Order: sequence, then structure tokens, then C-alpha cells
Amino acid sequence: MSTPDKTEVTKRKPLSAEEKQARIVLQKANAQAALQDYRDAEQKTRDRTAKLRAERLAREQAEEN
Repeated sequence: MSTPDKTEVTKRKPLSAEEKQARIVLQKANAQAALQDYRDAEQKTRDRTAKLRAERLAREQAEEN
């Protein structure tokens, strides 16, 4: 059977139990790393927002005086 780009479709051999387990472990590690990256970016945003808020409040306080 040919695909539109004229390459042959090949079937993959089934994964062994060890290969399946290794894939699951890798997926879990990748998921944990991605979640940590997300949390780090979220915290960075919170920190920046707090810094900007403090600067704005200080500026407004200086303008009032």
C-alpha cells in the first residue's frame, strides 16, 4: 500500500514488556518535568507581578506626597 508521498507504510513490531515499562517510566519523568517547568513559569509570573505592584504602589505613594 502506498501513501500519497509514495513511501511504503511499515508496521511496527509489538513492544516487549520491558520496552512498555521503559516507555511508561519515561513518560512519567517527562510529565513531571513539564509540570515543574509550568510551575516555575507560574511562580516567575507571580513574582514579577508582585514586584510591579510594589513599584506602582510606591510610585503612587510618592505622587500623593
